Amino acid sequence: MNRFKVISGSADSSYSGSIYKVQALEASTFRIEFSKVKQQDSTEYKNARSITDNIALPAGFTIEGPIGRVKVISGASLVFFGIHGT
Repeated sequence: MNRFKVISGSADSSYSGSIYKVQALEASTFRIEFSKVKQQDSTEYKNARSITDNIALPAGFTIEGPIGRVKVISGASLVFFGIHGT
């Protein structure tokens, strides 16, 4: 069973870590860096592919990772962090 820590993301907020997915609560725009999953005892992640263009999502849509970093440019969202060891 997967367990997540969920954070509410708003415009001009940034998050990093082992992000499982991002869900738009309303029409939102993001900048996302996809990555390999961060190791449990590490504070770094390996950047596998970076998206530099803005990504627009309609309300209710999700983008799944693994994601290393996400910046919410506009809108409101939920950011799901994976909890290791579950």
